[in-house]
Amino acid sequence: MLNTNPPYLRVREINTYAKNVLDEQAFLQHVTIRGEVSNFKKYPTALYFSIKDQEARLNVVMFLYKQFPAYLPKDGDDVLITG
Repeated sequence: MLNTNPPYLRVREINTYAKNVLDEQAFLQHVTIRGEVSNFKKYPTALYFSIKDQEARLNVVMFLYKQFPAYLPKDGDDVLITG
């Protein structure tokens, strides 16, 4: 039988899938994650960095960081991130 499904997902499709998973799993709607900051980069509109532990890495974008002038993360910081 011929496979008529394309071998890729469209951006809309993966976004819809991720939104559905987050909407269905209440514990994912507000989580706090602990990790070490790495690859920190500051730009005028946002901060970009990763948080990592011994086994995994999660990419982070922090918008509106100017609302929190008392703290600017740096590589090696142990942080708690809530979102």
